[in-house]
Amino acid sequence: MNKLLRFTAVLLASTALASAQPYQPPQIQSIGPADLFQDVVNGVGQAQSYYASISSLAGSVGIGFQNDFLIGGRADDNLWQVGTTGASVTGTLTYGGPDMWAYWSGTSTAMTITKSSTAAALPVGSANTFRMQRTAAQTGVIQMCMAQEISSKNSYYLQGKIAELDFNVYTGANFSGTGVTAYIVTGTSTDEGTVNLAFGLNAGGGGSSGWTGQANATAAIIPLSTVSAAYRVAAVASIPVTATEVAVALCYTPVGTAGTTDALYFDNIELREKGTLSLFVNATAGYVMNGSVISTPLNNGTQYATIPGYYRRLAEDEAKAQYAYYYRVNEGATAGNIQGTGYYDTTTHCSINFTFPQPMYKTPTLDETTTSISTTTWKIAPTSVTPVVLAGTGSSGAILQVGSTAAAPFTMGSVSFITTTETQWISCGLDAAAGSGWFGFNARL
Repeated sequence: MNKLLRFTAVLLASTALASAQPYQPPQIQSIGPADLFQDVVNGVGQAQSYYASISSLAGSVGIGFQNDFLIGGRADDNLWQVGTTGASVTGTLTYGGPDMWAYWSGTSTAMTITKSSTAAALPVGSANTFRMQRTAAQTGVIQMCMAQEISSKNSYYLQGKIAELDFNVYTGANFSGTGVTAYIVTGTSTDEGTVNLAFGLNAGGGGSSGWTGQANATAAIIPLSTVSAAYRVAAVASIPVTATEVAVALCYTPVGTAGTTDALYFDNIELREKGTLSLFVNATAGYVMNGSVISTPLNNGTQYATIPGYYRRLAEDEAKAQYAYYYRVNEGATAGNIQGTGYYDTTTHCSINFTFPQPMYKTPTLDETTTSISTTTWKIAPTSVTPVVLAGTGSSGAILQVGSTAAAPFTMGSVSFITTTETQWISCGLDAAAGSGWFGFNARL
């Protein structure tokens, strides 16, 4: 019995000693150049944390602030509220195509921006692109541009930081230019608008003055030497600490007479804060997807490592961002499709409320033409009265009644329609009948 007890005691002691042995985790001996997370060297915690040096990550994919400061830079996610075939433009800046993007050219250089599904131009993961095209047979050789202004509220974050503008571009079969110039532009005032931006960039767009303190943080010239070819390119700039507004512009200067596809096809356009790219800031040159510097290599001998792929936001988030600057109400396709809710606040005055999908950036104005409402089949329900022109306004009869003086957030607009006599206080709305009526709430920059 004593021997059995002694054996049991020894066995228990041995088991206790075995269970007391520390677990040995897998060990590493040094920090690797691609390590992104903290390492515990030799399995032993240290007073000092060990991480890969940020200098070893310069130019790599995915490092830096992951928010895209541009809106609607992917053709698939752009709402194209005004239309997928942009209005033809020469010297006057317009928002006639993709949401958030203004464009302009010059004399005899008519151009459009359209939604294109040309297969050869599509980056992997995209079904459409932005086609910026000089109209066939045009002989003008004025610089053509598409641009987006970033609100001052968002621009402030970029003060003193490095910004990277990158995008996919494909050259049309008749592309007549020698390349694309990618601008990152700064100013020192607040939300001065794309018309002024255009004038300050190349004296175009129909304005009369540029931004206050307007300057090009970069005007990166990116040669595109081959037609019908795809590129992923980038421009990198240092944003001044005094910048209070920022914009980007993509431009090319055509030559000769335009063929049928004197065009550039853009997609996945984005602007990011990228502090790791300080070595690659260049005011005159850009970068291409093969990693080489276009023009003279930087004096430190470092090559731009990788131009990142598009960091896509959800389509729902893209839509919200676009609706914050513009919301268009189009006439429905069938009668009985009542849009908006309101009432006759006088016997000849129907006020109809429209709730915005997203609060608007600033007080909206009413964007419409003299024919967009009054000459269509749109009627005021329930009396089938056609809206009529309000004398002395130059308007087609629609007036933004609420929102022009309301305080932020701007979540609803009330449009007043002048009609023939009706009973006061009865309800009313817009009754569609397959017409082409429209109006827009415009808070664009």
